[in-house]
Amino acid sequence: MAAEVWHYMALLEKSLSTLGWVVAAIVTSVIGYFIGRQQTVDKIQLETRHRLAGELVSLLRRDYHNRQFLRRAYADNFSHLKNVNEAVSAFEKYSTLYIPMRQAISQIPDDLSKLGDLGDRASLCMNRKTIAAIDSYIATTNFSYATDGGLGLVNEHDLRFFENLTNEDKFTELTALYDDAIRRLRASTRAFF
Repeated sequence: MAAEVWHYMALLEKSLSTLGWVVAAIVTSVIGYFIGRQQTVDKIQLETRHRLAGELVSLLRRDYHNRQFLRRAYADNFSHLKNVNEAVSAFEKYSTLYIPMRQAISQIPDDLSKLGDLGDRASLCMNRKTIAAIDSYIATTNFSYATDGGLGLVNEHDLRFFENLTNEDKFTELTALYDDAIRRLRASTRAFF
């Protein structure tokens, strides 16, 4: 009888040992699956962040460079005039001379709209400070103007645009916000795992 008990005890010990190895293999497989899955999710999120950051940087650069071009063109063409009102009168009167400026001005609203939409999409995978930097940049470019809806009697867009563009304090703030947004976008593309 002692031999039978001894045999059952040895069999039980082998069964428990085998069961332990099976449980360990299952746990290792499950953990490996979740780690692999998390790495795949992280990789997808990082790729998305890279793509969105690239598009945001491209739009920010184009907008900022358009504004720099317009500031230089304004200085080159209108610095001899007394004020912005005279500059806008000349700009409107001789509009064919300033076609590159008009093209740059007309591109700005589309770029800002795309920048805002892309920033909204990027808010799902980028930190709040990065999105806030982009939103602050956009907010600094905003200005108000009066218009009659295209009838031709009242349209202050060009006047207010150039007042906003030539305001040194605003442009200094815009430059700081641009630099901050670009720096944050670059930092957001670094791996986080």
